[in-house]
Amino acid sequence: SQNDQPTTENPLLDLSGLPRFAEISAGQVEEALDAALATSRAKIAAIETQCPTASWASVASELQDIEEYVERVWAPVSHLNAVRDTDQFRAAVETCLPKLSAFHSEVGQNLSLFEGYRQIADSDDFNALSSARQKIVKNALRDFRLSGAELEGPDRERFREIVSELSTLCNQFDQNLMDATDHWVLDIDSESDLQGLPQSVVELARQTAKDASLDGWRFSLQAPSYIPFMMFCENRSLRQKMYEAYVTRASDQGPDAGQFDNGPLMVRILRLRAEMASLLGFAHYAQYALEGRMAGS
Repeated sequence: SQNDQPTTENPLLDLSGLPRFAEISAGQVEEALDAALATSRAKIAAIETQCPTASWASVASELQDIEEYVERVWAPVSHLNAVRDTDQFRAAVETCLPKLSAFHSEVGQNLSLFEGYRQIADSDDFNALSSARQKIVKNALRDFRLSGAELEGPDRERFREIVSELSTLCNQFDQNLMDATDHWVLDIDSESDLQGLPQSVVELARQTAKDASLDGWRFSLQAPSYIPFMMFCENRSLRQKMYEAYVTRASDQGPDAGQFDNGPLMVRILRLRAEMASLLGFAHYAQYALEGRMAGS
């Protein structure tokens, strides 16, 4: 079919082995996601016809395969967005997030699928399923409710809007944090300030400075630089400088105060989470979040 065509050309759609990270480019992201979602929607339409007489094999197992397929296509994109940070890749992810969110909302609020899982749970065969499969079915029913499957009319639509906006805001939050982490550096000219640092860390700092056409040593807030600096550097005032820069990243405090500030985003995220929880009848977001977690409170 047409949806299967890009498989050989687009490395994101080749799931025969491990992700081909080196071959993945920003221009392939939207094409891959569109193809994966089209394939998944067609398969879901076929599953829906099985829902009135649903069984583990005809509905639950099939839907699990679809969810895993979408996850395997998107996971390399999500990973690369965190480690290979370019404007083009960011733009591709920002374009795709609403599409991905819409798909998950469609599945989570699909009443046919919800009914299919209820059929499985209520059937005589349910007790014959392994405890793991019973748990999967129970969790799926819980997740349908937590996705707003039982909401109606404007509430149902509003829930989808909130989920979509939250995915965009949380992505922006992560990007601000990455930008703040990348932005601040500590340049050292005096070798005496390097007391206590392992040679490998000193060499990395010298190379980082050299790459920036500087003499001396450059330390950053990236983990391979920050962690050993905080553990081994004997200069207390420099450790304090590094620490303050690290703990105030993407805020209205510290050396880069206000530059990548996540404060307003956090307020918006908290408001939307509270509204989402309220739509589902929870007293607050924490109560909603704990529904799917092992912690009781």
